[in-house]
This record gives sequence, C-alpha cells and structure tokens, in this order.
Amino acid sequence: RTKIITVVGVSLMISSLFYNQPFDSTGVFTRGGILLFSCLFVGWLQLSEAFEAVSGRPILFRHKQFAFARPSAQVLARALIDIPQLLILVSLQAVITYFLAHLRVDAGGFWLFFLFSFLSAYSFTALYRAFASVSPGFNEAIRFSVLALNITIVFSGYVLPRNKMNWTIFLSWINTVSYAFEGFMANEFRYPIQCAASQIIPFNQARDVQYQTCALAGSTPGSLTVDPESYLQTSFGYSQSHIGRSIGAIIGFTALYLIPTIFFSEI
Repeated sequence: RTKIITVVGVSLMISSLFYNQPFDSTGVFTRGGILLFSCLFVGWLQLSEAFEAVSGRPILFRHKQFAFARPSAQVLARALIDIPQLLILVSLQAVITYFLAHLRVDAGGFWLFFLFSFLSAYSFTALYRAFASVSPGFNEAIRFSVLALNITIVFSGYVLPRNKMNWTIFLSWINTVSYAFEGFMANEFRYPIQCAASQIIPFNQARDVQYQTCALAGSTPGSLTVDPESYLQTSFGYSQSHIGRSIGAIIGFTALYLIPTIFFSEI
C-alpha cells in the first residue's frame, strides 16, 4: 500500500514538471529526463527488497532444516510473485507519466514504454536480491545495492553519453538501465524533430532555409528538421534498430542476477 501511494504521488508530482512539453527541438532534452525517471523510479522503490531478503533468511534456513522447502525454491517463488506486484506499480506509474508528461501519443509506443518500465524495475529487484544473498547482513546489502544504483544512473547514457565514456564504457554494456534507457529513447523519438525558432542558426527564424541549420545534434545544413535516428546516434550512440536487442539484454542480465541468488541462498 505504501508503494502504491508513493508511486501515484511522486509520478503526479514529477510528471507535472514535464506537462505539455513540446515535440520540437526544445523538448528533446527534457524528454530524456522524464524517460530516465521512468527507468529508475519503481526500481528505486524496490530497494526495500534487500532488507526483506536479509531479514527473511533465518526463516529460509529453518524451512530447509525441517525439510519444508529449499531456499532456492522460495527464491524462485518470490521472483514469480514479483511479476503481478510490479505490474500494478508499473501500470500506475506508466499511465500517469506517459500521458501527463506528453510523451509520443501512440498505442504501440505506450505499450513498449510499459514493457521497458517493467523490465527495468524487475531487473533492479533481482539485482538487489543478488546482493542480499551474498551479504552477511542488511548494512552490507544496502551499501552494495545503493552503490550499484548510483553506478547505473551515471552510466545509463543520459548523464554521461556512451560516446564520452572512454574506457569506462564497459560499465554501460553490463548495465541493464543503459539498455532500458536506449529502448525508451528509441521508442519515443520516432517523429521528425522540428527546429524551434530559438535554435535556428543563423537569425533565430526561418529565412533562407538552404543556408540555415538547427543547433541540435544530428542536424544537417540546409534543413530545419532533424532526423530522430541521427539525433539518437549523434547524441547517445543509440539506434531504433536496437530495441529488440535491448529487451533481450535486460532479460538476460535479470536471469543472470537470479543465478547467484539461487546458489547463495542454499549456502
């Protein structure tokens, strides 16, 4: 109940900051901000799972000692129970954020937004439980989880684009949030981006277009319309063709997080 109230309240407050944002070039950066929020919000709320995983460990050992159920079976059962619970939280957050923040109005776009929101939150939950399974207590589990959360935010691709990460880019390739954020961005920017007057070079107004351009990454001389694929590739190194790859990567890493959780829960 607390999580539901938090999701509704915070989603309304944050999304209202992006209400009716424009679809032209002045709205591209703010759209990235609300999409990053959508990547992280429900997953951030799942930090409480680290405490529950550690505090429930004595019960798991007692069940194992009395031959009631193996800890690994309960880990898998908990992973399955997460699905309907997260669907409720993500549904509330997605409906409020998508329409209040004036994202691309398209049925397919909304459901892909919903899918990436769910996968991101589920991967965070699996990651927190993996840290909890290898930690001797809650203090260690929460430290590892918060450290991982900070790293995922910095190397998600929004704060520091992939093309500027240098040797640290491997932290983006092993980061599920970076794949989710790429999916969000590729899903949102499917329309030609019209250049706002304030960003037209030169003169800040359309005069002789063949000699003007837009002060937005990915623009081409002689055009005041920016191709969305060019913008994604130039600014972030993203591509609309990577959506399927991003979904597969998130699912794969989430499954990878479950393996050590199952193993260490037994010992």
